[in-house]
Amino acid sequence: MEENSPIQGAAPTPQKKGGGMKLVLIGAGFVILLCIICSLTGVIIYLLSDSSETDEDNTSTDNQDQQSEATITPTPTTPVVEDIYTTFEGDAVTAELPADWEIIEYFDGDGTDMMVEGVTYEGLTSLEVLDDTGTVVFEMDGVNGIGGVGFCDEIFTFTDTDPNYTSDIEANNTATFPAEPYNVIPLAETYTEFELLGINVRRLGSDLYWDIEPGDSYFDPGCGLSHGFHEIPDVYFTDAGYAFDNHTYQANIRNNPSAAKLLLLDDILDSLVSSM
Repeated sequence: MEENSPIQGAAPTPQKKGGGMKLVLIGAGFVILLCIICSLTGVIIYLLSDSSETDEDNTSTDNQDQQSEATITPTPTTPVVEDIYTTFEGDAVTAELPADWEIIEYFDGDGTDMMVEGVTYEGLTSLEVLDDTGTVVFEMDGVNGIGGVGFCDEIFTFTDTDPNYTSDIEANNTATFPAEPYNVIPLAETYTEFELLGINVRRLGSDLYWDIEPGDSYFDPGCGLSHGFHEIPDVYFTDAGYAFDNHTYQANIRNNPSAAKLLLLDDILDSLVSSM
């Protein structure tokens, strides 16, 4: 009898221990890395999105601030006020007048009490300037038949007054009335200056000083009679007893006008032009 030998098959291929474990670890690591990358990508996207929103918010806030500033910035509404002058054309003078101011001319002896009565006069005998309330602020009156002595109890000087002019007045005072005192009065330099009908005049407050020695670089203010009475060649009046024109007037500021009205008056007097 034949003995049956056991059938020997192919032995199974032995597997290395730990191979499956490595594959699991590699797969897990890949998954973890992928999760990290996704997480980082999400964080970056979030940060970029947040930054964009922040910029938009800031831009919106800036625009709102600008709109707010534009809203609260006042628009200038103050009107530009211009001085409006009108031309006065009288029979004796012309002038430029502010709104509602007026000039009144008087002729043939009217408007003045500085003339000898009982005489027939012709020509400009008085002139008044009235402000916008109808108040007389300047008056110029013809003078005739009034005289006085050649003595100056007050001698006015500016820094540009001729020293020889002052010394001549002092010498005349001493020669005429040696016992009479007099004062030399230096005047302040805070004056306004204008030309009134051809004569240089300076105003200090409501006081007028006339240059009685024209034609040079000095300003020699009148004193005594020449401080009150002035020879104004551009205007005149006549009387029946004399064959020549009289140019003597006194001129004064009246009724204490305000500083603002005094400046307007300066302009008016400076604009006066004779039409005689």
